Amino acid sequence: MIRDVTTQAKLELALIENIQRKDLNPMEEAEAYQALIEEFGLTQEAVAERVGRNRVTVANALRLLQLPAEIQKSLRDGRITAGHAKVILSAPGPQEQLALWRKILKEDLTVRAGEVASQQIRHRIKSAKQAPEPILKRFEDALRRQLNTRVKITRRGRGGSITIDFYSQEELENITEKITGE
Repeated sequence: MIRDVTTQAKLELALIENIQRKDLNPMEEAEAYQALIEEFGLTQEAVAERVGRNRVTVANALRLLQLPAEIQKSLRDGRITAGHAKVILSAPGPQEQLALWRKILKEDLTVRAGEVASQQIRHRIKSAKQAPEPILKRFEDALRRQLNTRVKITRRGRGGSITIDFYSQEELENITEKITGE
């Protein structure tokens, strides 16, 4: 088949042919998709059409480029799989991703075991965020004892809010009297 194409189209076709090779590692594939997007102004959808892949597959490959450099290198070197990399991407931030990556390498975890480890990390972070600061907990307890009702202190930046629960008009009056002294 003979085609008369522009230089840009030739470059695009060469890049697409390279992507369709079977021996590309996941990082090379992701970088090739990124090159198509940047050099030719293609969308993920257009890249997917041109290379004969699903758009989600292209999007997932491109996400690999967000990994810290050490993790990308181990994926490129075949020390971890693309499945491991996707699990690592589920960790909330670069520090957690690196910690999970180290655990996967050190313990030679399967992708499934990596998913469990990732869930544990996310749960630990969520629990730490939900745990009230000790000083706030102490203030909540003191107010709860003084007002004889549930009290919640929420920090927002340097300030915050205090929520005092009441369950009847009489209880509201009692709380108000305790706070104002009237």
